[in-house]
Amino acid sequence: MKFYTSLLVFVLLCLIHSSCSEKSKFQGVWVGVYSGGGDKGTWYYNISRSGEITGKAKSSLSSSTYDIKGEVGSDGFFIAHYSSAKYKGVFNGKFEGDEIKGVWSNLDLSVHGSFSGKRKE
Repeated sequence: MKFYTSLLVFVLLCLIHSSCSEKSKFQGVWVGVYSGGGDKGTWYYNISRSGEITGKAKSSLSSSTYDIKGEVGSDGFFIAHYSSAKYKGVFNGKFEGDEIKGVWSNLDLSVHGSFSGKRKE
């Protein structure tokens, strides 16, 4: 009985390790531009092994910098929230191959626009 319990624990640990170490196909650095709603600028995302998104966006008009945090699903759809001392908003989009596109909205000013980008080589 002790053998089977040990075997079961070993199998469970192997399954947990393989699911935790699965690499996101979107892992890496992504860069691009956004525009609309009277603003435009650049952004970058760093996608972790688990699909967590962190990054920054910078307005070329106001020089404001925004912190970005979110998550991408295995299907490529994602949502990422951005914020600064003054504003907050959201990026929604989809990764397809080495490209990304979607829409953004500023929740404080009720403006929106589009963004696009690609995987940084």
